[in-house]
Amino acid sequence: MALAIVVAIIFLRSLKASATILITIPVTICLTLIVMYWIGYTLNIMTLGAIAASIGLIIDDAIVVVEQIHRTHEEHPGEPSTTIVQKGHSLFIACHGGSSMSTIVIFIPFEMMSGVAGAYFKVMTNTMIIILVCSFFVTWIFLPVVLFITDKAQKGTAKKKAEKSS
Repeated sequence: MALAIVVAIIFLRSLKASATILITIPVTICLTLIVMYWIGYTLNIMTLGAIAASIGLIIDDAIVVVEQIHRTHEEHPGEPSTTIVQKGHSLFIACHGGSSMSTIVIFIPFEMMSGVAGAYFKVMTNTMIIILVCSFFVTWIFLPVVLFITDKAQKGTAKKKAEKSS
């Protein structure tokens, strides 16, 4: 996970965006663990492997949201944070939903497998589907709120610095 964050910092060139992604990963994993507990799954090699394999997909979902809101902010620099987050949110929801659904559809053939291999793969694919759905909801609901809060805090800090210098 640390390597993924370092790569995100290098490519996004923004500590704020990388920090929001860093927050998104554990929230998604915790939500996934809650859902897994609720449906009766335990942590084993297949579920842990699915969670580890999903980290990149969680980061991908988060980057799509962060980049869209950042792009909306660049296109409308004078607008308040709430408007920017709402505009960015409305623009990315269709592509974000389609991206998540297309990734989930990949796992449907594994659900149809039978035998011992099918039993192992069903647990893994169900875990992957759970984590992708959790990632979708965390990046759809939670991440814009985090970006709004950090943007508001950043503007408040800049305002205080401007008042001190004058």
